[in-house]
Amino acid sequence: MPDGSFYALRSLTAPSKLRNWRKFSHLISSPIPAFRKECRLKNPVEAVLSTCSTLLSVVEDQDSQVVQFAHFSVLEFLTSIRFAEKCNTISSRYHISMTPAHTVITKASLGMLLHLDQTVTRDSLSRFPLAKYTAEYWFKHACFEGVSQNAEEGMKQLFDWTKPYFSIWLWIHDPTVPSWQQRKGAEGPFPLCGTPLHYAAFCGLHDIAKVLATEYANDVNSQSFHAAATPLHLASMEGHVDVALMLVERGADVSAQDKDGWT
Repeated sequence: MPDGSFYALRSLTAPSKLRNWRKFSHLISSPIPAFRKECRLKNPVEAVLSTCSTLLSVVEDQDSQVVQFAHFSVLEFLTSIRFAEKCNTISSRYHISMTPAHTVITKASLGMLLHLDQTVTRDSLSRFPLAKYTAEYWFKHACFEGVSQNAEEGMKQLFDWTKPYFSIWLWIHDPTVPSWQQRKGAEGPFPLCGTPLHYAAFCGLHDIAKVLATEYANDVNSQSFHAAATPLHLASMEGHVDVALMLVERGADVSAQDKDGWT
């Protein structure tokens, strides 16, 4: 099985909303860690099916085409522990575990977000079908056990507030804002509310939050976020215990109150 085919299968194995064939084809044609427009596929449907035609299929789902395994047994077989434990080295080589599957999507997503710079507009964004998905879901894949360590460099670049990538990500989709309050009509990035540490804490990204808390110690108790919330407030609110404990270890004030008086 070619490496590209195995990459495609890993991408599809991780639970996600990447079933739309256009998004999926962009994912499997996105070199990691950098996205290159010239690598786009001219015929996405054909490309998806040609990667491993006996295992994948493209089917109609309401008004769009989606990619799925040809049969549910394919997914069960590829992720089976017994398949991984076979003495046959070929079988164990192509076993798919969840950590590598989520890592593939995380790295490809970061590659896409780090491709978008200050020249991007609402109109030009439409030429990147994967952009909205990556902005909304990349950190959920990154939070899967063992993934973030393999994508730390990309996350450091994304959370570097001196570069445009961070504000562009939040312009496309701000995870701290309910969907009905997203600024969908905004033509470009807008002034940020809060620090990168606030967003890392909200998303539960322990590794990058630890880096930010160490490099920008003053941000640990920053209340520049909505409702004067601190990073500790956000981590606690979202149930990210490991992030909350790390912040406390680095001096987060457990008695700090937001504008409503909550600690």
